[in-house]
Amino acid sequence: MPSASSSTRRSRPLLGTFVEIVVPGDPGPGVEAAIDQAFGEVASIHALMSFHERASDVSRLNRGAGDGFIEISPATAEVLAAALELNRVSGGAFDVTIAPH
Repeated sequence: MPSASSSTRRSRPLLGTFVEIVVPGDPGPGVEAAIDQAFGEVASIHALMSFHERASDVSRLNRGAGDGFIEISPATAEVLAAALELNRVSGGAFDVTIAPH
């Protein structure tokens, strides 16, 4: 039976911070592979949406603001739509444009 205090914990620098993944319980088969897969998904989002990455959708949008159409991934479009909705429902308290380059 798994111990309540045991867990598998990994962290990596992504998204401008440290991302930590914790799997509670004793490590079973496939835990390390699942953690690697989860970090792979976070790294994909980082590559699309980090303003630190020159080739990311966000960096290209910042550089090309006002210059015409810029194609972005569906995932980035979904996040930006959610950010605009949060801006609307918060009366502007949530502002996705903070820290533009």
